[in-house]
Amino acid sequence: MGKYDAKFAYLDLREAQRFFGAGEAVTGLELKVEDVDTSRATLARVQAALGGYPYRTKDWGELNRNLISALQMEKVAMSVILGFIVLVASFSIVATLIMLVLEKSREIAVLKSMGAGVPSVMKIFVGEGMVIGAVGTFFGLVLGMGTCLLVSKVGIPLDPEVYYISNLPVRIDPAQWGMVTLMSLALAYLATIYPATKAARLRPVDGLRGE
Repeated sequence: MGKYDAKFAYLDLREAQRFFGAGEAVTGLELKVEDVDTSRATLARVQAALGGYPYRTKDWGELNRNLISALQMEKVAMSVILGFIVLVASFSIVATLIMLVLEKSREIAVLKSMGAGVPSVMKIFVGEGMVIGAVGTFFGLVLGMGTCLLVSKVGIPLDPEVYYISNLPVRIDPAQWGMVTLMSLALAYLATIYPATKAARLRPVDGLRGE
């Protein structure tokens, strides 16, 4: 890797002290932890053991602050894009249910004339909208899981001199899958409220007028 070759050199500590005329001094130590998520806690313990100033500690996050900020910004952008995609899908559910209300106005009028109340009619369309949202969410999760497993097995090659890794890594986080599922179902439920309310407010005389 040209970036590391141009900036770093590894040699014996004694030779480095002699070359820089540092005597017995050591200007820095590098610690490697087994779990990267515990580096911040390890950093605090090391700082406390050293007694603070003039000693200073830095973890991998602080050393790569610009890269991590860029990755976080990219993650936010991807979340916004995916959110709009799900929002568009919820609009399609709204349009489908509104068309269903218009097509089934006679059946709705018959139900209401037979004594069906507003909650009963709303439950019918909310249930149908939730079925549509659940089926779409299920197939989306299956397709996403299949794509992730395929990429993890086949691999997408990357240039190591640019990305420092040879293949695109794949990580399946159950918590994120659960969050996406709940958000999709919640949006599907919200998308059913307006069509269901429109159907429940339909008067029997208006539904039978065109027949």
